Amino acid sequence: MKILKKYILIIAIIPILFSCDDYLDVIPAGAIIPKTVDDYEDILNSPVVYDKIWPPCDFPVGSDELRAIGTIRKLDQRNLYTWQSPTYGPSEEPLIWSSFYKAIYSHNVILNSINDVTGDPLKIKEIEGEALLGRGFEHLMLLNLFSKPYNASTANSDPGIPYVTVADINEDTPSRLTIEKTYELIIKDLKKAIALLPETQEVNYRGTKSAAYGVLARLYLYKGDYNLALENANKAMAGNEFRFLNYVAYYTAPSERRSAEDQAFKDESIYFKSLNNRLDDFKLTHQFIDSFEDFPGGPGFSFGSPDGPWMGFKDLRLAIIGGFGFLFDGYDADIRLRSRIYYGVTYPEMLLTKAEALVRDNHLAEALNALNLLRRNRIRNYVDATSANQDEILTWVLDERRKETFQNGLRWFDMRRLAVEGRLGTITRETNIPGVGLTTFTLVPNGNNYTYQIPAVVIQKNPEMEQNVQ
Repeated sequence: MKILKKYILIIAIIPILFSCDDYLDVIPAGAIIPKTVDDYEDILNSPVVYDKIWPPCDFPVGSDELRAIGTIRKLDQRNLYTWQSPTYGPSEEPLIWSSFYKAIYSHNVILNSINDVTGDPLKIKEIEGEALLGRGFEHLMLLNLFSKPYNASTANSDPGIPYVTVADINEDTPSRLTIEKTYELIIKDLKKAIALLPETQEVNYRGTKSAAYGVLARLYLYKGDYNLALENANKAMAGNEFRFLNYVAYYTAPSERRSAEDQAFKDESIYFKSLNNRLDDFKLTHQFIDSFEDFPGGPGFSFGSPDGPWMGFKDLRLAIIGGFGFLFDGYDADIRLRSRIYYGVTYPEMLLTKAEALVRDNHLAEALNALNLLRRNRIRNYVDATSANQDEILTWVLDERRKETFQNGLRWFDMRRLAVEGRLGTITRETNIPGVGLTTFTLVPNGNNYTYQIPAVVIQKNPEMEQNVQ
């Protein structure tokens, strides 16, 4: 299946060249070969790897915190919002697929030539660890977009994704592995990375041991292995407590708010990753807004505080993480949706992974400690929650995950796994379809629409590749 590899990798070469100061004047057929440690650094500092600025990638719009306003103008967004697969024209790049494979290509460029570059042996090992971490992480994202949610009873037969390990357009593209085998390869890359990675980096988009532990914690949570999720979440948080922002203390006045949406995620990231996003045709659902502690809005409500509209919130996440314009007339207000998808590993995500793992193992007091710690740093005048009911505490933790992960893609991944265990019922939404009118769409638990289809252009060029049923 050489054509698919060519499609994935050729589109990846151009941004790498332009983001690395044109450090290679001649590209051998089918390969990019770094020559120095600095070349490796250029690749790892490229936006292709950590900050996919352009073009936009719209994968989170199927999650249940969003609602459409009017007609969704972009066809791929409309399809994702209605739980269909994105549609791209014959000349369009399938961004929801290629954005991650571009990054994988960059990491493979390093890994395929790591033994041929001279320099500081320790630095070379660290860079190898970063590339292994990045390759595993990007494959984990793809696996949870284009394969079914993990189910231990079927994971050895359900199709996963092509696990690409070679940066050579002349190599055949790997076939789709099973979901279980794909997870095994991701875990193998991440564990090997941990042995090579440094403890710290100057910037948090570069890989560390903590970052790798954080990716493993997310992976094991998606697999339902809560003991290993807890173990790795604790390791990811160790030494990173300084990343945990107290919103109540940190954002007390407009002058201290800074560029809140970027700053909060960058400051709290253990492993920073972002994508560009455009959500001009969407707002937050009323139900989601109401879930925040003592939301002061509602029909007819408006803020009049001279200190800024965010000062009226008790739970500061809507104001800070969500971004905020001015709120007039309650729900149908200008709560500005973020222009970026921050899908990397954050300290709050790890804290909630810890809380969920603990409560599922019936360690209720410890789970509440983690939950209350998070909420004290998010909600003004917060009073610690107490309960001896396991299901009640788990519901609280899952609600907090929704508030912490909205609009960054991770809510969609949570919906997939929660639907499998029966914690998410049937979801319906209406939207206007051009030429058809107002149409109702339904997402059922364990339905095929929780898994995106492989982009049609990829299947057209590789007809032997198994397509997902939808």
